[in-house]
Order: sequence, then C-alpha cells, then structure tokens
Amino acid sequence: MKIKLILPNKTLMEKDIDKVTLPGREGSFQILPRHIDFTSSIKPGILTVFSGEYIEYFALSHGIMVKKGDVIYLSTLYAVRGESLESLSRELVEDINNRKEYDNKIREILSKMEAETLRRFIELD
Repeated sequence: MKIKLILPNKTLMEKDIDKVTLPGREGSFQILPRHIDFTSSIKPGILTVFSGEYIEYFALSHGIMVKKGDVIYLSTLYAVRGESLESLSRELVEDINNRKEYDNKIREILSKMEAETLRRFIELD
C-alpha cells in the first residue's frame, strides 16, 4: 500500500506503508492493505504511519482522505513530521513559534504600509 500526504504547496510524503492510523471525524481509524475504497474527512490530530518496524508521526490540521486501490491520498492544509511523539511535540512547538515570528513580521510590514498610505493621503491635502 502507498500513502501520499499532500499540502497546498508540496507533497510532504509519498512512500510504501503497511498500515496507517488517521484522526477521523467519528474517531481514529486504521487502514490496512486490501481495505475497501472510501473517502473520509480528517480532523486535526495525529497521523501514524507504519512501514515495516519504522513508525512515523505527523500532526495534521483538518483535511480529506481518499483511499483508492492501493493508494491513500491525504490532503491537508498543515502537517508537521516527527519520528516519535516527543520529537513531534518539539517540532510542533518550534513550528508554531516560527509561524508566530513570521506573523509578527507580516503585521509589522502591514502597519508600515498603512502608515505610509495615510501619510500620503495627508500630503495630498
């Protein structure tokens, strides 16, 4: 079986897997090989990917999952990868802090643009 984790700007993961656990709207569920084809909405939570003895974790925002044939397509707006739940927690905190810093810079730029626009309007009088 194969999984393809798709974000708006890139494919985060595409690999062969044995099984996967997903955070569904009605609770977590697992997909194994030869599972029937279906579609499900995904709520924010932890995606667990099993490949041999290797386990990988992803924190997800809401999204859509489509299982068709031997491929699971998972589309979400946001995902962070971790090799363990502890590392996922650290990665998530770091990513949130980076996003806050980015958002603060954007707000600062917008404030400067607003001030400059107002200054120009005042100069026109």
